[in-house]
Amino acid sequence: MNSRTLVRAAAGAALALVVSVPAHAQLGALRRAAARAAGNAAVSGATQQAQQQQAASRPASSALGGNVLELTPAVLDRFQQSLAAEDADRRAAAQRLAALKTPEQYQQCTLSWLMSPVGKALTDRVTTVASSGDQQAMVQLSNEMKASEEHACGPDPSERGRMQSNAQAHAAQAGLEAGQFTPAQYGIIKERIVPFCRAAATAPASGDVRLQGSGSGVFWVYTATEAAALRERCTALMQGIGNNS
Repeated sequence: MNSRTLVRAAAGAALALVVSVPAHAQLGALRRAAARAAGNAAVSGATQQAQQQQAASRPASSALGGNVLELTPAVLDRFQQSLAAEDADRRAAAQRLAALKTPEQYQQCTLSWLMSPVGKALTDRVTTVASSGDQQAMVQLSNEMKASEEHACGPDPSERGRMQSNAQAHAAQAGLEAGQFTPAQYGIIKERIVPFCRAAATAPASGDVRLQGSGSGVFWVYTATEAAALRERCTALMQGIGNNS
């Protein structure tokens, strides 16, 4: 049962209570419910505060594990390879998109292709293949015609949106493969590098580093090994991340 269903069910129960229970009983029930809610909130707040204080006192190494890799020089080497591969793939895709013909140019090119010997030969085969009823042969001929037309005129510019979407996914996959990361590992590494490098000038020069996050009791934590490795590469890492943003 999701949260909205729970809220509706609670509201329905409250309405039934108001209709069926005398006023003095309603007031008592509401007061008791309010007291319980206040008590639960106090317990929840105290628990959250205790958890945050415990998190703030734990060694940075306790945050590692699972998809959170220690940012050693070897891991950062792989990460920079990922960034470079992702950037190169994006640039290649951008060049392909820039080379697309305008719709008018593409239409003129396809008409010229249809009138060419290659285009005529392929279109002449359509009637023969269609009359045979061979579906597999028809699909094969359709693919052959599409490949020949694209070879002559380039991709259809009406497919630009799909090409852009595919290019983004392809570049991201190229980055993952280059560094041999899972998507979660790759994303977490990016998320951890940025706050450290933005605060590197004011971060402690040695030992574990703990930086204030975006909420009370929320911290970015780094081992001494991570902090030392990151300091040497922050400029290159931030540039690489910016290139792929």
